[in-house]
Amino acid sequence: MHPVVRSVLAVVAGVVVAGIVIALMEAIGHTLFPLPGHIDPAHADSLQASMDDIPPGSMLFVIAGWGLGTFFGALAAARLARRFALVHACCVGFIMMAMAVIIMTLIPHPTWFFITAIAIFPIATWLGARGGERRSGPARIST
Repeated sequence: MHPVVRSVLAVVAGVVVAGIVIALMEAIGHTLFPLPGHIDPAHADSLQASMDDIPPGSMLFVIAGWGLGTFFGALAAARLARRFALVHACCVGFIMMAMAVIIMTLIPHPTWFFITAIAIFPIATWLGARGGERRSGPARIST
């Protein structure tokens, strides 16, 4: 497979993996911390008007989902690309952070949430890249 095609597919796969992990974490969070009945998550206006009523535990699951999703997405991209693990992981991390910033811009979130979210992406990306690096075995000394 051509290296450019492999790179693009690695990043796309990383974003898909991240999205799946985020969806699972948010589903768990909403199960453990259900939204109040007057909030309709399908409508941004409802979320925006009721942001103060959303349980903090639910918001922490969103942050955890973004972090874990970015980690596993970056890990997948780094592994699949086979070369330049950090570059591929950073592509996934950048895409995930950009999508989060768009969400936080459209629906204002508390300051603590914004700061925590922005801090989690580079950390998760770096950890995913480190985990996805292909390492050679231990050095052998020939005699």
